[in-house]
Amino acid sequence: MALPAIAARIVVGRAVMGSRNQGIAEEAAGLSGVSLGKMDFDVRGNIKEFTRSLNHMQKQQLPFAISLALNATADDVSRVQRTQAERLFDRPTPFVLNAISTRKGKFRGKRATKQRLIASIIPGSTQGGLDAAGSRVQDLLKLQIEGGTRTPKGRAIVVPTKLAKTNKYGNLRNKQVARLAGQKTTFSAGQAEGMKPGLYRRQGKGKAVMLVAYEPIANYRQRFPFYRIGEGVVGSKLRRNLEKAMDRAMRTRR
Repeated sequence: MALPAIAARIVVGRAVMGSRNQGIAEEAAGLSGVSLGKMDFDVRGNIKEFTRSLNHMQKQQLPFAISLALNATADDVSRVQRTQAERLFDRPTPFVLNAISTRKGKFRGKRATKQRLIASIIPGSTQGGLDAAGSRVQDLLKLQIEGGTRTPKGRAIVVPTKLAKTNKYGNLRNKQVARLAGQKTTFSAGQAEGMKPGLYRRQGKGKAVMLVAYEPIANYRQRFPFYRIGEGVVGSKLRRNLEKAMDRAMRTRR
């Protein structure tokens, strides 16, 4: 007798009010205040096709095999996303890359189980939940995925020039900016002084060079095909992962 279609999903990202495809991600992740939208891949059709050639004993192992396959496919998605982030972002930090996929190649989010056949990819999450650091990385990724305008949390966005000594990722930490501002040879200036807002260093009488620009906004263009990667990897990897997962389920059955 044929099995009914088993509901199973891979959720890439997480929806918030106003984002597209809102629905199961809230249920799947149990989170609030998350920035990313989401894409929901309902794979029951793939699984129904896969079950046609299974024998009775294999069908008994289906829930376990499906959970393994969903997690393996979500791992595949996250690894490709991390690889593309390394290629497309300007000197991404380990903090950002590890929030997409761990060093061991595991996705961040909630893993599928036999009882809950949903693998939820949630960048920046820890065991399916988000802390302040996770929320920050989601805000950053949303700008890279969707584009948009970033506004400062304080008075301005600090943008180092080529003359500022940054770390290997091109960043200036807040302490570094404060240290620069406290030097006798530096000063802040803006429109009142007829200068572009920023932090300057004096160079001889009446001369100065900008070290840090104070920007009111920062504009981002779409550059990270986060959801398209998910669609492509799920389509190319799920069937093979189902086959490997069933082999494992049969080897380890009790």
